[in-house]
Amino acid sequence: MMSTNGNGNGNGNKYSKQGIAGLLLELFSTPWRWNMGPYAKDVGGKSVCSSDPSAISWCSAGAIYKLRQEISMDGRVALDRFVPYWNQKAIALTGMGYVGVNEKLGLPEVRRVLEAIKAEA
Repeated sequence: MMSTNGNGNGNGNKYSKQGIAGLLLELFSTPWRWNMGPYAKDVGGKSVCSSDPSAISWCSAGAIYKLRQEISMDGRVALDRFVPYWNQKAIALTGMGYVGVNEKLGLPEVRRVLEAIKAEA
């Protein structure tokens, strides 16, 4: 489970763009917690629902669904605003949306886009 009770970005707002990027970076903190698809996989590599307790790795979209299940309604509204921004940032940095980055470029580029968002003032 991601830590959704810390501020995620040092400015006291865990549901800012930077805070949400921090939560996603936390989820993808080790390579085995990320996958190119499906939304989530269990320890045996079987596709499972992103909120399934047996899930151990997620693609970018699956991570959004997982986070959505774990946060407050205010957080869900902020997350709904974050996704298009993440997509725009991914296009600006890589030439493709965040799902394309996940499927074609891999975890280093997913993390690079999220780190760029987290670093914004």
